[in-house]
Amino acid sequence: MKKLFISMFAVVFALAAGPVMAQTYEVDFGQDGGPDTSHTMSPGDTVVVDLSVTGLPENLVSDGCVMTYDTSLLSLTAVDVTDGGAGGVKGDDITDIITIKNRNWYVRADSTGDMPTIDQTIREAMPGDTVLVEGGTYNEHLVLRNGVVVLGSWDGDFKKRDLVDTPSIIDATGHHSGVRVMFGEDSTAVLDGFVITGGAGKSGAGIALTNSSSPVLRNLIIHSNSATYGGAMSCRSSSPRIEDVLIAGNRANSGGGIFCSSGASPHLCNVTLAGNQAGHGSAIYASEGSSPYVENSIIADHQQGYGVFTADGSSCISLSCCNLWSNQPDDVGGSAKEPVVLKDNISEDPGFVDPSNMDYSVSADSPMLAVEGCGRIGAKQAKVAGP
Repeated sequence: MKKLFISMFAVVFALAAGPVMAQTYEVDFGQDGGPDTSHTMSPGDTVVVDLSVTGLPENLVSDGCVMTYDTSLLSLTAVDVTDGGAGGVKGDDITDIITIKNRNWYVRADSTGDMPTIDQTIREAMPGDTVLVEGGTYNEHLVLRNGVVVLGSWDGDFKKRDLVDTPSIIDATGHHSGVRVMFGEDSTAVLDGFVITGGAGKSGAGIALTNSSSPVLRNLIIHSNSATYGGAMSCRSSSPRIEDVLIAGNRANSGGGIFCSSGASPHLCNVTLAGNQAGHGSAIYASEGSSPYVENSIIADHQQGYGVFTADGSSCISLSCCNLWSNQPDDVGGSAKEPVVLKDNISEDPGFVDPSNMDYSVSADSPMLAVEGCGRIGAKQAKVAGP
């Protein structure tokens, strides 16, 4: 059972500086500062204490404070407070002062962080926590969890992130999916700032989503993965939000980039899908009543299998403000030949910098940077980083 050690000092620090690095929250009780007045609380515990907190705009002095640790709210509340004298406060006045601050977890490429691996850290984290991952290569696979935000590509001091200069690379080494989202996670599960490569398997070599999962997948580069269904990603009855992502150089029988089935409805915004390969749907494949919605995205340079492909009449791929360019034998194929078009799409050379070396960023004079009525089209960071 997770327990909470509370003393005054970390609460004052947390109020001043935001999330703390260690999962201990200290409040000193008893108005004397002595260690004998500290308490360890398990979720649901209630204790009655005399409380003194200094360093606030108005010092807090309370006698007979009833404190309860509520793990579902991740908060420590104080109620039924009697006036402790000059400067004392009562009741709800201190409910918002003493609040459990969610933790930041730190993961380093040399395994010297809070936990040895990213996946172990995600499993240990609680809802509301953030996992910060240093740049480097991690030969593992991740399972996302509700309420846990995972931010990659930090420098060694955890001061700034850069997906090109300090990429966090998830290399699945050809044995499994790089990332799995399997338990119906919602938008509180966030993966942001990673390169995902080397995945292999039957479905979703880069990222595999099942069971009505709808995480946020942001600022990713997903390349050089290979599967039967969904080289970069498979969405089975799932609806992820996919933002500012490059999907390039992935392979599959169906859905070289993204494979959608069982009523999946992913939402893609500012995504670049380029140079993927599949027999059907080199960029996106939709079947079994799936309805991916794609906006402000580039679908280009696919040499076979069509750019997007619908496998049956119950599925459709909606395109809005998208650029479809140089897809063979055509941009759109399948049972529902014409996708639902919500706004005019275009067909122009996107002006990739160096696609032969998987640099799908666009040149300074590319029309993709500011399309009238649409704004920017394609991923912001579209150059494959790392090995």
